[in-house]
Amino acid sequence: MRRTSEVDYYAVLEVKSSATRDEIRSSYRSKVREAHPDHGGDQEVFALISQAWEVLGNQSEREYYDADRRLKARAARRYAPKIDRDPSTGSWATEGVERRRNEPEPEPPRPSAKPDDGLTDAQRWMRDKRRIR
Repeated sequence: MRRTSEVDYYAVLEVKSSATRDEIRSSYRSKVREAHPDHGGDQEVFALISQAWEVLGNQSEREYYDADRRLKARAARRYAPKIDRDPSTGSWATEGVERRRNEPEPEPPRPSAKPDDGLTDAQRWMRDKRRIR
């Protein structure tokens, strides 16, 4: 039975995520004794401890839980690109290139003129597509 809550079951049982099953079991047993409703404990805390044991005590459930935790932690990280744009030009191409002071800015390339063959863009595309085959 997979749990999809935002609860950290390792923190509930106060064990490390690398704890063995025996360590988890001993922590579970001591927590259950303290939180059992028949001995003056809180029923909600008891249910949470029992739920933590159901997930962490079962090897396959624990694997799913750990994988889900890793994915959530990875998704929560902020994306930081490794390469930034050049602040002076805003271009990727000049990254790390120092420009001389007297050197003029390079002109951007001019867009090529479309051939005047009387065809639309779609017709020209179909013609070129046939040539490639």
